[in-house]
Amino acid sequence: GCTGTMLTVAPVEGASALALNGNKMVGVTFDCNNIASRGLIWKSVRHGELDVFVANATTDGLTIDVATTLGEAADTQRNIIRYRGRQVEAPGGVSMRLKGNATANTSFNLFESVSILHKNATAIVHENSDNNVFMSSQIIRAAGGSATNSIEWRGGTSDGVATRFEYYQFLSSTVAAIAKGTGTYTAPAHDIVILELD
Repeated sequence: GCTGTMLTVAPVEGASALALNGNKMVGVTFDCNNIASRGLIWKSVRHGELDVFVANATTDGLTIDVATTLGEAADTQRNIIRYRGRQVEAPGGVSMRLKGNATANTSFNLFESVSILHKNATAIVHENSDNNVFMSSQIIRAAGGSATNSIEWRGGTSDGVATRFEYYQFLSSTVAAIAKGTGTYTAPAHDIVILELD
């Protein structure tokens, strides 16, 4: 079986290269089977549509990230995302991780629906993401699990790389969520909004 990443959707990098635009992946399942480290990496895609289920990755189920070198902004933006994740048979894997770097990040995406069953690791980790909208999110810790947090919004070395201005419309979770501050990072995660918590 695949021990690395099952699929990466990303532009060819280079000083004159462009981000991807309008990519669509709907109705795809990635079963990492506690073997593959990552199910899907979605990198520097704009105005796309993503509707996937990822199960049992050893590191991250879905990683949303940015390219290192492009001839334009590398932000992953304006995607419509529906995501289901399961991290029970691979209990130490994070189901979804949103990332960025010093010049670009995961931002201005619409997560219409997120449903995750996790066990020992945090279900969603935000690392340098901002201005994403999560409409309806349900995160359940499986029986016997040891995860203490459902979502982790991380800070950074400066405000420009800290998680900020993330918006959760409806959130249902069986364990706590945490926005990390200056006890852990130089610049804290901030302006995290949860409108309705169940």
